[in-house]
Amino acid sequence: MSEFYFVSLGLFILDDIYWSGQLRDTNIIGGGGTFALIGSKYVLSKFNADSLSDYIAKCSMIIDIGPDCPQDVIDTMVKYKTDAVFRRSERLTIRGGNYYGDNDFRDFKYLTPKKSITWDDIKANGLDRSKSYHIISSGENLLQFIQDKGESSKGSIITWEPTPTYCTPENLSFTLEVIKRIDLFSPNAAEAASYFGLPEPKSKQECLEIAKRFASYIKEDAAVVIRCGALGSCAVVKDDLENVPWCDPPAGPNVDPTGCGNTYLGALTTAYVITKNLNISMNWASKAASLCLAVKGLPKLEEANL
Repeated sequence: MSEFYFVSLGLFILDDIYWSGQLRDTNIIGGGGTFALIGSKYVLSKFNADSLSDYIAKCSMIIDIGPDCPQDVIDTMVKYKTDAVFRRSERLTIRGGNYYGDNDFRDFKYLTPKKSITWDDIKANGLDRSKSYHIISSGENLLQFIQDKGESSKGSIITWEPTPTYCTPENLSFTLEVIKRIDLFSPNAAEAASYFGLPEPKSKQECLEIAKRFASYIKEDAAVVIRCGALGSCAVVKDDLENVPWCDPPAGPNVDPTGCGNTYLGALTTAYVITKNLNISMNWASKAASLCLAVKGLPKLEEANL
């Protein structure tokens, strides 16, 4: 059985876009898993360009497809040449509504029932041998995944992206316990601060101080990576709080930040699997995120050079 370099448990979602209550766009490909998958594929394609053929098409996720999913959406995902599993059923495709309005109003809600991906799904679809897993979840669901996974894919890197609504003071204690069992913990700056009831950091120093609050709870070889938007990203490890890697923000045009964080983490995790170097991995992640930031929706194939 082939071993993957990256598997995301994030979702594939078709988004409907509403402005001031009016539907503007529909069937826009989205979902945290989808963007993370593209970030991983970007990194793998670049290493493959250096004649490392072992990296070809070694990233995956489960894409749940219902009878309502347009064929052109499926065709688009196929063109990225990943090893994603297309799981067809009579369930409707997971759909989300993105609502925008005046004064930077933004909201999201699921329009069809959400189906989370579990370890049982991963195993049933042949994805249980991977060098890394990316999960977007609550702390409780993360722990369940770790327990269900057990010794399977022993030594695989686990990247946890906590869901925004989970990042509250009430969940801090459990979070500090569960991050002892993972390798890369990466909320964005606002989410990291909200664990402590604090506003979003506005400077690099403020971001760093928040990151350091988690550092003593992680494993010896793990890292806390905080995504700080226009400030870039920083990482802290347990035993060295002085030499903190900082990565510049994604370069290029700022068209739409949707999915940039997910893309960043797919690329970060994959690069870390390959290089075992946090600085190098963060730079790859920033490059991948810049492709996402420059367009609405998924990065274009020709721009990503996949």
